[in-house]
Amino acid sequence: MKHEMPDSFFRTLDPDEAASFRIWARENYKRSEGINPCWHPVVREECARMDREIDTAVDNLQKLRQLLRGELDPETMEPIGKDE
Repeated sequence: MKHEMPDSFFRTLDPDEAASFRIWARENYKRSEGINPCWHPVVREECARMDREIDTAVDNLQKLRQLLRGELDPETMEPIGKDE
């Protein structure tokens, strides 16, 4: 069982430190390993942001594939052939 540290446990970072922590997250986070609940909140936030970015990219890729296969209306991006 993982226990998340309360945000109040961590010190407040100045803008330069926060940027460094975000860079660290971008360079070191591996989605398959999950977000460590003991990481600083800035790092956890950046990892969650990266997860959302990946999810959005995957969704967009799936829609593009459907569009290229002619399964989506290019104007509405709705499935073609649905009962109306």
